Amino acid sequence: MITIEQIKNDVENITGVDLLNKSRKRKYVEARALFYELGLRYTKNSIVSLADKTKRNHATLINARDNNFYCKFNDYHYHDERVMLMAKYNDIRTDMAIQGEEISEKIERLIKEIEWLKTYKNELQVRS
Repeated sequence: MITIEQIKNDVENITGVDLLNKSRKRKYVEARALFYELGLRYTKNSIVSLADKTKRNHATLINARDNNFYCKFNDYHYHDERVMLMAKYNDIRTDMAIQGEEISEKIERLIKEIEWLKTYKNELQVRS
């Protein structure tokens, strides 16, 4: 499971930017936009909870989202970092899906085993 704290730490580590910094310099704005985009895409957190993680108002996140998370700029600072993090989180999602399939297979096997045991129990009761 991808958590908002994991995304926040990854964005801060990769960009070298403190997301809690109130600066309106472009590198800070774009780092926060990257965090918002990944947070909305890979978690089920609300806009308000994501904005709270950066000590910003939820309107800031809405503005970033409506402006396409600043990716419309040709010289977007964190393009490579964005691609790398998205690949990482997509891999995590894929791994979780595979594990989910494995769990489903185990559940099906256990259900069949339970049915067999019930049948075996009934046969033993009939013999007694």
